[in-house]
Amino acid sequence: QDARQKFRSVLVEATVKLDELVKKIGKAVEESKPYWEARRLARQRTEQDFSEQMDCGLSVSLGMNKSPSDSSQGFSVCPSRLICL
Repeated sequence: QDARQKFRSVLVEATVKLDELVKKIGKAVEESKPYWEARRLARQRTEQDFSEQMDCGLSVSLGMNKSPSDSSQGFSVCPSRLICL
C-alpha cells in the first residue's frame, strides 16, 4: 500500500512538472514533431536497407541466390538490387 501511494505521488508530481513544461515550450515541441518523425522514418529505412543488403550479401556468398539460369549470366537477383557475382 505504501509503495503504491508513493508511486502515485511521484507520478502526480511528474505529471504536474510535465504539464508546466508543455505550457512553457509546447509550441516548439509541436513545430519540431515533423522533423523528428521524418528523422525516425529515415533511420528506419536506412536500417531496413542495411538489413536487406546483409541478407542478400550472405545469401550470395553462400550461393543461395544462384539458379541454373543465373549462373550462366553471372548475376544474382537480390530483392533490393542486382548484384554481380
